[in-house]
Amino acid sequence: MSTAPQTPARRQDAVGHLPHTLCLAALNQLVEPNDVTAAALLELMTPAELLALIRREDHVPLDLGLKLAEATGRQPAPNSAQDLRVALTRWRKRLPYANERAALQAMQRLGGGLLTSQDPGWPAQLDDLGLGRPLCLWWRAADPGNLGGDRERTVSIVGSRDASDYGNQVTFELARALGLQGFTIVSGGAYGIDASAHRAALSHDGWEFPNPPTATILAGGADRLYPAGNHNLLEQVITRGALYSEVPPGTTPTRFRFLKQKHGLYVHLFS
Repeated sequence: MSTAPQTPARRQDAVGHLPHTLCLAALNQLVEPNDVTAAALLELMTPAELLALIRREDHVPLDLGLKLAEATGRQPAPNSAQDLRVALTRWRKRLPYANERAALQAMQRLGGGLLTSQDPGWPAQLDDLGLGRPLCLWWRAADPGNLGGDRERTVSIVGSRDASDYGNQVTFELARALGLQGFTIVSGGAYGIDASAHRAALSHDGWEFPNPPTATILAGGADRLYPAGNHNLLEQVITRGALYSEVPPGTTPTRFRFLKQKHGLYVHLFS
């Protein structure tokens, strides 16, 4: 996230007139991935309306708590309004540090951008996640045509970072064989099995298939190619495939985000 605080008083944008992409970029800086409360609210209102609600400090609509309980499939409870208040407080604490325009500009300087469910390159399979669907995806790709992918021609391969030589060898051979048949290999760019899968996918010269050879989903911001030891490998992924992240530029990778990313997006991004 941006480290330059901006007070809410200087951020009184006409939220209702902000482009859809900017609204989602702003929400992405306030809301952690897999926040069911935020996802449920977006079933009840537009991104612009949710952003406006968050920016109205200390305001909690009285009837929204019950509607939220219904949207999440939970039984309405007496503390529904309090649960909503807690969520709004959590998001409002991040307002001084959010700068959606700077985040978008940072990605554009790197040849990337922000992908939303309204964009042609959005992986439609993510909609299967329901309330666990990402708000948006930050991306980097030398060829934007590599975004999205064919779910029928994609395989996710992930595994241990501390893999044995045998494990790496088997992974490489499997991923390479799949690549020969035109499958995109999706993994996470980590050491071990992930890296072997990416290297195998990139080992094919003269790729002639319409889908890219490989794609990766990072646990941190798309501007931070992590781990550092795989920097060159990830640059190759950007050159020949696509790189995605659920979190905004500048976000430091954490074990918490890495595990949630592995168990969610890898399985559903294209497969």
